[in-house]
Amino acid sequence: MFWYGRLDDVKFLKRLYNLSEMPSYDGRFKDAEGDIWQHTINNYDYDYDWIFFDDRFGLEKGTDEVFLKFICEMFHPAVLKQQVDDKETVEYVYFQEISRLLAADGYELVVKTKLSERPIFIWKDLLTKNIVIEK
Repeated sequence: MFWYGRLDDVKFLKRLYNLSEMPSYDGRFKDAEGDIWQHTINNYDYDYDWIFFDDRFGLEKGTDEVFLKFICEMFHPAVLKQQVDDKETVEYVYFQEISRLLAADGYELVVKTKLSERPIFIWKDLLTKNIVIEK
């Protein structure tokens, strides 16, 4: 399972970030969108896990909320190839493992609503019992 699911890196990230307003790390491009397109779609010269170490996105050293929002988006029906409730899919296995790891840090993914009978997740802070609802 790729973190961007059925999308590509750029399409997935545009669901969460305004890439045209983020800086490029490649002087040939005016913004992050061009930079990421060049290195993930055109040339394929970024490692698969590049996103987790790129400080523009705050996944490695950012807040829990930024990371949790990213995780929820990974399991969005528009992104996933398969459903997370089908026990025979890789997506199910990844969802279960990520859920286990999040629980160890005091978080749980919960269903906010459904799209075509497929869950859209938000997260719950298990310590405060607060459910975080994104705008």
